[in-house]
Amino acid sequence: MIYNEELDNFAQEDLNGRQIRNAVRTAHALAISDGSMIAVEHVQTALGAIKTFDADFGIGSAEAQRELNASAAPGLDSRSAKKKRVAYS
Repeated sequence: MIYNEELDNFAQEDLNGRQIRNAVRTAHALAISDGSMIAVEHVQTALGAIKTFDADFGIGSAEAQRELNASAAPGLDSRSAKKKRVAYS
């Protein structure tokens, strides 16, 4: 079981909605595979995997994503800006 203190610690993480969704789904899958209720260790493992994935593939934090969106050319949404960035990389 996860208590308020652990939730407060998780709230300090710089995560976007996609990362939060993936962390919860991964933690849930880990709990099911253990045959247990979701626990702090499951969430920590999921967050570690997400951070490693994002670092390995150059996906930035939520703050970096906001900066990318802010610097996008007028008329481009964030997906267009991301495609443009990847195309020129």
